[in-house]
Formats: sequence, structure tokens, C-alpha cells
Amino acid sequence: MLLLRDLSDKTSGPIVATLGNFDGVHLGHREILHALQEVKKRKRLNSAVILFEPQPREYFLDTTSERLMSLRQKIEIFKKFDVDMVVCLRFNAKLAALSAREFVENVLLRTLHVEHLVVGSDCAFGYKGTGNIALLREYERKGSLVTDVVDAVSIDGVKVSSSRIKQVLKQGDFVLAQKMLGMPYRLGGKVSHGDERGRQLGYPTANIVLRYKVSPLSGVYFGKVILENEREHSGIANIGYRPTFAVDKPLLEIHILNFNQNLYGQKIYIEFSRKIRDEIKFNSKDELISQIEKDLKHTTP
Repeated sequence: MLLLRDLSDKTSGPIVATLGNFDGVHLGHREILHALQEVKKRKRLNSAVILFEPQPREYFLDTTSERLMSLRQKIEIFKKFDVDMVVCLRFNAKLAALSAREFVENVLLRTLHVEHLVVGSDCAFGYKGTGNIALLREYERKGSLVTDVVDAVSIDGVKVSSSRIKQVLKQGDFVLAQKMLGMPYRLGGKVSHGDERGRQLGYPTANIVLRYKVSPLSGVYFGKVILENEREHSGIANIGYRPTFAVDKPLLEIHILNFNQNLYGQKIYIEFSRKIRDEIKFNSKDELISQIEKDLKHTTP
């Protein structure tokens, strides 16, 4: 799979493509990817997913937003749908200023050589999101671009969306979140060296620095830890800023039960089962140890 970061990295077309944030790659996104895969096979075209970094909403609000999934996790799922390339465009003032027609003509048609586009029914693009399905149909009538529109997916009458999944996760309903995502919600990354406070307290943790606030979760959770060798263990995770120690970057700390091996440099993930509590600021080391012991009583699967 190719990862293109710039419009100067031109594709050898024609291609079939889709575009969006694909945050979480949930059931609705997977329907789009299935349709993309079908067109790829039928027309014998290379396939592409077009993403934006930062996400347009983050660019206009000048802030990072909660995300369900990292780019690396998205790419791993795209591979399962036989996607040939991910075009991750830097969303900047120049791209934001493109009209919807300029985006179609300059980016999709002339630069990326998109012949067939697969989008969701709420697709929006171009300056202030003014591009829509009606505009794409204009280009279809001209013979410039074929567009397939994939309907949204609903569960119990509620549309599956990234924002809805974030709400469900904050409510602690990991069963419903899994239904909407099509897989258990997981968070992880490469284990880095920390300050070893957990080890000093008698409860060593694998520390993963989150580049941005990637998860809507915050607090202490119980779940299943998946190691790089695919082995699974029970574990307890703290997500947040560790108010006791005034950490300035969001951190994921995972304590694996009945485990004492070196994991530095390895990629590990935790799939969440239930929330134990919110983050708490402790006044002493003894208070913290006492609370950890209480938390561990909630780790029965």
C-alpha cells in the first residue's frame, strides 16, 4: 500500500477513490470500503482513500479534537479492504480556499485521476463544505466522473457516526460501541520509557504517549491487552493527565495482570470492557497505592 502525503505525489490513474475522515472506520465507513472494493474488482482500477490532516474541523477551530483511531490504525484496516493507496493531504489555507468545483477538477480529476468516486450520503467537500452529491452528479452527466452514493448505516434506528460512537464510549457502553465500530474499541501504540513511578509503587505500567487526545475516554478502565505477538492478557489502564503528577501530555498507562516482561519499543493495545473510575488527584503515595489496590478488585473478567 502506498501512502501519499502531497498532491505532488501524483497517482498513475485512473483510480476509484473515496474521501473523508474515516474516524473509527465504523460500520458506515466499512460499507463505503466494501463498495470501493467492488468497483476496484469490477473495473480493474487501483483504489484510494483520501484523508486530510489535520481534519478540516480541527483546522478551522485551531485545536485538536478527540479521535477514535490513529492514522496507523486506519491504514491497517484499509489494508484488509485491499486499498492500494492512502492519500493523506495536508489541510491548509490553500486547500481550504479551494471551491468545491476547484477541488473536483484540480484535485480529484487532474491530479489524482479519479474516474470513479464512492462516497457517503452526507459527503461534503470544498470551500466551507459546499460541495455535495448534487455537484458530483453534474460531473457525472458530463461524463467526467462516476459517483456511487452509499447510504448511512443505522442500529436500532440510530445512525452510526463517529460522534455518536464517542458519546457511547463516554457513557461506558462498550458493547454498543463494538456493534457500531464492527470491532472492539481499542487504544494503544508503541511502549516508551516513562518515569517508572508505577514500578516504584509496585505496579509497573507500559507507557504510551498519545500524540494528541486520540481517545474520548478518560479515567481508569479494565480490558483485554493484546501484545505484539498476539498474546492476550487482562489489564487495567489509566488514560489522561495523571493529576497527581501534573503531566502535561495525555498518556495511556497499562498495567498487565500477572505479567513481568520488558515491552519497551513494542506495540500493544487494550480493548476496553468497562470503566472503573474517573481520574483522581491523590495527596500522598499511600493514598494512590490504596486506590490502585481497590481498582484491582474490579479486574475480574
